[in-house]
Amino acid sequence: MRLFVILYLIIIVNNSVMKGQNSFSEKGLGTQYSNFNDLAEIENRFVPNSIVKDWFLRASLLNESGASFLNSIEVSKKIKNNFITIRYTPGKIKEFSFLQNQTFISGDTSSISFQTGITYQEVFGIRYDYKFFNWLNAGISSRYFSQNIKEENISAVFSDSLFLSRLSEEQNIKNWKNDLFVSISPYENLSLSIATSNLYVIRDGASSSYDLKFPKSFLLSFDYLPFRNISLSGVIESNYAFLLGFNSWKNFEIGSFGIGSNYFSSKDADVNVNGLIASIKYQYGDLGFSISALKYFNKPIGSESHSQFVKNRISSITNNRFSSDKLYAEIYFALNSKPEQKVKILSVERIEKIFPIISEEYASMPFAEIRVVNLTGDFVNVKPSSQIYVLNKERIYSPSVSISPYDTVVIPFYSNIDIDYSTKKTELSFVNFYITTDNSSIDDEIQKPILINGINAWSGNVNHLKYFVTKDFSYSSEFSKKILLENKSHLSSVDERVLTFEKIKLIFNKVFPQMLYVSDPNASYDYVQFPKETIQLRGGDCDDFAVCFSSLLESIGIETAFVDYSEEQKISHVNILVNTELSTEEAYLITGNDLKYIIRKNSAGEDQIWIPIETTVLTDFYDAWNVGVEKFNSEAIQGLGLSKGKVYIIDVY
Repeated sequence: MRLFVILYLIIIVNNSVMKGQNSFSEKGLGTQYSNFNDLAEIENRFVPNSIVKDWFLRASLLNESGASFLNSIEVSKKIKNNFITIRYTPGKIKEFSFLQNQTFISGDTSSISFQTGITYQEVFGIRYDYKFFNWLNAGISSRYFSQNIKEENISAVFSDSLFLSRLSEEQNIKNWKNDLFVSISPYENLSLSIATSNLYVIRDGASSSYDLKFPKSFLLSFDYLPFRNISLSGVIESNYAFLLGFNSWKNFEIGSFGIGSNYFSSKDADVNVNGLIASIKYQYGDLGFSISALKYFNKPIGSESHSQFVKNRISSITNNRFSSDKLYAEIYFALNSKPEQKVKILSVERIEKIFPIISEEYASMPFAEIRVVNLTGDFVNVKPSSQIYVLNKERIYSPSVSISPYDTVVIPFYSNIDIDYSTKKTELSFVNFYITTDNSSIDDEIQKPILINGINAWSGNVNHLKYFVTKDFSYSSEFSKKILLENKSHLSSVDERVLTFEKIKLIFNKVFPQMLYVSDPNASYDYVQFPKETIQLRGGDCDDFAVCFSSLLESIGIETAFVDYSEEQKISHVNILVNTELSTEEAYLITGNDLKYIIRKNSAGEDQIWIPIETTVLTDFYDAWNVGVEKFNSEAIQGLGLSKGKVYIIDVY
């Protein structure tokens, strides 16, 4: 029997190191507040999405030990609040070679050498971010690592003589490394994040004593801007590794220049791996360059025994006990088919319920207010617009607003409601708010729900009852003229000075004695009938009757005004004043009691005789006049309601 004795004599380490799996970026921490911020590494930390407006391209080169390599190519895309980054990393590779001797003893001694080669590489990665709010974003990353092991061995072949045959075996192992991260910005100048490292690793391939290690850990990061042109950054990992640094930059007409310095420290086996990263950067518009130098303070290991290497397998392709000094060069370009965002919506301060009947009011009365911030150092002219589904066929523009550099303002939004809207039921809809600046594209937008009341809904503001008066003007005019035509002979026989008074009396006595009063129990806002509905239904409450009588008179040229009797914790009451068109000297033609009328100016500014009518008195005109006079004198005059602001007179014209 022949005995084979295998002796492992020597291990030779051939270092060819590129950027790899380490949690900390070797190019150093940027800051998401500066123009020089590197796009966050796929594997960790901050997501300065402000640098990505549309497309973002980046490529980096690595120089180490006199050799140059393409380190990585990266592409990022922004789609609304979604950010996707894909990175190809041909330079993230590390190779080891082990030379072994095997001795064969049988009579005479023969020796054969064979090699074991190991290649670790990160091939590519993909990362997805979603911005939930201005202060919160989170995402997931996935990175693909390959591991190739080539081993030479020998086999004894017995025939007439003994000879040795060299065999070569190859093993490929695939690893998918998946992690999560969350970043918050509690203040404008501070961002914090937490990220996992090696949270979930999917492995494809048999285990090997040379496997790359994937120890689980998590990272806490911060990025703080104490001054406008200086930032402080840091990362602390749960395995006690850390990185601390600062960045500073200054803007000039020819571009922006910046410098950065970061100290890092970690441990690989029993070796403290630490060093300094220094960088200089330049950016002009959307194009930027940077050069970074990494200097290790510890001396890299040139060789190590096989048993020691297997015992202390590396967990980082880049930052480990074998790593040596490096020099990086990088170029990036922001390909923005979209213009730079100059303003941003911070919050919706107020959205009012919509009352379609007062559509004209929304041209001068804002229905919403939006808080907006200027993101630039220049004055920005903002063009706000909105579109309410169902009510607007197109965007409605509000007056432009100028915002000072970095200032925040509240912008009012106005609207113009489609006059054909006739839905009677209240419905929940949506409104889109848009903010644009000098360019035609939208800088920011937000959608919010909005409640649209039915066409008969009334907010309780008596000033708005005039819109119910004019809604059925054509119907009211025809109805009143028909009554007057039926009484043509009577009207032709009266004194022309009291002709208007006679018309008022005839219309009231024709319509209201047939009505039925029904109280509206809703104290917050009313359902007000249009005049046509009140006449056809032959019923309503004080608002309905006041609107109906006012419409019947106004449609034939007789001026009216609403009297609003406001009572605390009670439903307001409304009746009307009617202009008899009599002069102050002609009051005696309708009454000898000067307490039964008031003197007010008409639309032409002339003093004329007005009489209060209580439209809920459904017997006859004189009863309604008497009750109206009694209430007006009691509450508006004697009770000082007009002077105390408890009684209001609102002209319809």
